[in-house]
Amino acid sequence: MSLHPANVHYRFELAATLYKLGLDGRARYHLDLIASSELQPGARYAVAQLNDKISARRKWNGYFSFALIPESNVSRQTDSETIIIQGLPFQLQQRGEPGVSVKVNTGLSYDKRLSPQLNARFRADLSAKLNKEKAFRDIALTGRAGLHFSKNSRSAVEGGLLLGARWIGDKPYSDTIGAYMNVAHRVSPKGRLNFTLQLVNTQHKDQSPDHNIALTQVSYTHGISANAQLRFGAFYQITNSADLTAGGAAKGLTFGSDYAFRGGLIGSLDLSVSRDNREGFNIALFTEARQDEKYKIELKLHHRDVRIMDFAPQLIVGFERNKSNNTIVDFANRYLTIGLTKKF
Repeated sequence: MSLHPANVHYRFELAATLYKLGLDGRARYHLDLIASSELQPGARYAVAQLNDKISARRKWNGYFSFALIPESNVSRQTDSETIIIQGLPFQLQQRGEPGVSVKVNTGLSYDKRLSPQLNARFRADLSAKLNKEKAFRDIALTGRAGLHFSKNSRSAVEGGLLLGARWIGDKPYSDTIGAYMNVAHRVSPKGRLNFTLQLVNTQHKDQSPDHNIALTQVSYTHGISANAQLRFGAFYQITNSADLTAGGAAKGLTFGSDYAFRGGLIGSLDLSVSRDNREGFNIALFTEARQDEKYKIELKLHHRDVRIMDFAPQLIVGFERNKSNNTIVDFANRYLTIGLTKKF
């Protein structure tokens, strides 16, 4: 497979072997790549059948990743020692500085089949960024419970409730409750469209006003061949809050591509641009509401044949730039992620 990444016949045989070994997550990954290729009706039916077999027997799914992240600006703040606010100089006690964090992402989901087309789905996700400096520690836990309906292999709808909790600096920061809906539809043999809607209420532990957040996301994945695909996305988020410095609207666009090279190397390139406009400002410090423009580029590399204790090593190189009329959060950050990842 490493020598012929675009060969759909080899990739299907690999997917079938992984299925027989019980490695359904890896088998489904290859089936998704095959489905983006030019296939005869019989071959496309075989792919759909194997996908259905995986869905029928697969109850538990999970993932785990661990990474070290050296960053040039771990606090994501300006690196200037002094800033000017309303014509007056202010000395910053904390500014952008390099650091190394540990990032852990893990999750587990369970499906309970209610009928051939309907599943009850329960999911928990944990994201933790750890640092020797307490102020930079950020942990988020999210749980979801919903129903997943799939009439055929082309379309699926999922919706339910979510609960979340967040800790910053080792202290409880906020609790979140809300609802979500995901819609996935294969619009063509090579194209897959996804839509997400999320409505949540976030309550802060420090008595700050609640945030009511509405988020919509649309993404489209287009397969070029069994070893190459393109990804496009957009999002729009509205935050309503009595704290006008937090309320406002954010929107953004993303573009990505994935390519499997001959020899086993797999690369992904992701670009994003977003804009965040706040409604109000602190009149004691600023004269206008905060406006941010953020640009980000990220390159991911891993080798399909390299494993460390059944984990796949991954290297990520990235750069992000936030342009803001709030000088404190006008920053640039370069980072390197060296980690291990596994799906099960």
